[in-house]
Amino acid sequence: AMLPGARLLPAGDRNAAIADATAPLLLFLDASHEPLPGSIAAGLRRIAADPSAGVVGGPTLDAGGRLIQAGLVVFGNATTAPYLAGAAAQTAEANFLRHPDACATALLLARRDLLRATGGFTQGIPPGPLADADLCLGVWQAGWRVLYDPAMVALRDDPRAARTATPPGGEAAFTARHAAYLALRPAPQPSLHAIRSPLHPPERVLIILATLPASDPALTALAATGAELTLYPLDGGPPDPALLPTGLPDSIELICGPGHDGLEAFLALRKANFTRIEER
Repeated sequence: AMLPGARLLPAGDRNAAIADATAPLLLFLDASHEPLPGSIAAGLRRIAADPSAGVVGGPTLDAGGRLIQAGLVVFGNATTAPYLAGAAAQTAEANFLRHPDACATALLLARRDLLRATGGFTQGIPPGPLADADLCLGVWQAGWRVLYDPAMVALRDDPRAARTATPPGGEAAFTARHAAYLALRPAPQPSLHAIRSPLHPPERVLIILATLPASDPALTALAATGAELTLYPLDGGPPDPALLPTGLPDSIELICGPGHDGLEAFLALRKANFTRIEER
């Protein structure tokens, strides 16, 4: 079916496809992946609603429903890591709106004119995570944002098409193009929660509360300042994601599942990531 305002890029030379396209939006879709129902519509709504977003992507899943990636983390040494690889698709950290270094082009919606202006993909970088990062870092460096929307989901239906490892080659070209960006990124490290975004919010706030509110004007106002908010309900939150409150900003991270019994382990893992912790 034809997508309103978007063009599906054909196989072949991706930069030639970018140059030849006439639609205002371009949709990247890997041949080994299938978008879940509603995913493309979600991406179209998101990019239309956010004028700062240059590209919008989301998680990719394997056939067993595990995450291949929930965004890509780029390190200062020009290597990448898939965020939350191997975790369940319902993992809280994968299910809120945020700004990663990069999203996978297995399913990615982009503004055509922006990609033309940035030059698209760098020659000499083979397809894979480094090429995905190359495209997205060009977006960041052009003054736009890369947006991760958990509603834009691609399922890898070909188990032979694993893309979590970067093919050899391309590091020199990648480093040359993105040296300024790489200078601001950390060295490789095992814990990625604190570095999953290149943005530096005014605050990273953890709020521990008995249960999730249906809505909260104070939280909405705080999120509007650019603060990163994480809510930890001690009752574990709703057992079904469909029952999550709809009156909270979708940029708030909701840690559902662990509840009271899992709080100590959560704090041991992530307490140092927050600038402030509140209990309500």
